[in-house]
Amino acid sequence: MLAFEPLGGGRWVVTYDVRVVQFAAIAAALESAQPAGWCRRWLIGLRQFQDVNNRDSLLAKGGACCNRPPRKP
Repeated sequence: MLAFEPLGGGRWVVTYDVRVVQFAAIAAALESAQPAGWCRRWLIGLRQFQDVNNRDSLLAKGGACCNRPPRKP
């Protein structure tokens, strides 16, 4: 799932499913369209880090919270 919406002023909102599409693929496509400076590369790295964390959280099996085992019913 991938969707683009114009925000105005040359900006876009990109919506995607992190379980299917990785931010690195989107960033590579954007990089080929317009080379990035150091600030944009830093932001891409940050978004990619967040993307991996979100994907890992979505794919994780429900585990114990705060190092405490789950209660028995």
